[in-house]
Amino acid sequence: MYYSPQQQQQAYQQPAPAGPRVSPGVLFGVSLWRLVIIASAFIGFGAAMSKSKSGSALTALSQQGSLLVGVVYVGLLLYPLFVAGRRHEPRSPWWRGAMVILMLLVSITFMAIMNGSLGQTWSLFEHLITPLLVLVDFLAVGRNQVAVKWWHPITWTAFPLAYLIYYVSAGLRLYGSFLNPKKSSFAGTVTGFIVAVLVVGYLLFLFGILKASATGQRPPKAPPGYPQQQYYQQPYPQQYQQPPQQQLYAPPPNQPPPPPGYPPTG
Repeated sequence: MYYSPQQQQQAYQQPAPAGPRVSPGVLFGVSLWRLVIIASAFIGFGAAMSKSKSGSALTALSQQGSLLVGVVYVGLLLYPLFVAGRRHEPRSPWWRGAMVILMLLVSITFMAIMNGSLGQTWSLFEHLITPLLVLVDFLAVGRNQVAVKWWHPITWTAFPLAYLIYYVSAGLRLYGSFLNPKKSSFAGTVTGFIVAVLVVGYLLFLFGILKASATGQRPPKAPPGYPQQQYYQQPYPQQYQQPPQQQLYAPPPNQPPPPPGYPPTG
């Protein structure tokens, strides 16, 4: 039976084989490390909330940042389950970079500008341990930082700016006089923070470029047409191939026909 090329293609198209899985040792080590970050974030957040009255501590960026880090790293911890263990983290480092920017802003502001103390458990975790852990995770543990884009540092300002809008609209006064919307220096202070966040973001971007250059590591590439499923074509079975057709002899114009029995049959 003869099948057209379109029917043959539909019958023998199959999904391309899945990529190799991450080794169990790497997956276990990265998962354990990210469990440490999750524990640190939630310990700091829980300790701060337990000392607050009627949940007022939740209005501070320190608590919101720790909570967000915990939630994001729970997502990163579970990520391999959604890709059948083929990768231990997403192709893009956007979320990890955003958490570094947010927690460094919390840490440096608290210790360098507000002269905060690390003497209590909640403060130690929120302003020192968790920021250091997410920084080490970006610099040394994860592998997708080589895929950082030039525009990532700009978008990493999203969380600080969102908190600033909330801070002003809610009329909060948590950080003393240096972040008071009623003062004439407020605009300059905000501009300085934005510039500092961008500088740190582009330092992370530069680190990703240098690491890619030094190690020869290249950003993971999605297959063409991603996320559409890719296919490969198997050879057609012989029984489905069109049999060769015998070429009939046609005499040239104005030539007598061939004698009977020509051409000879084999």
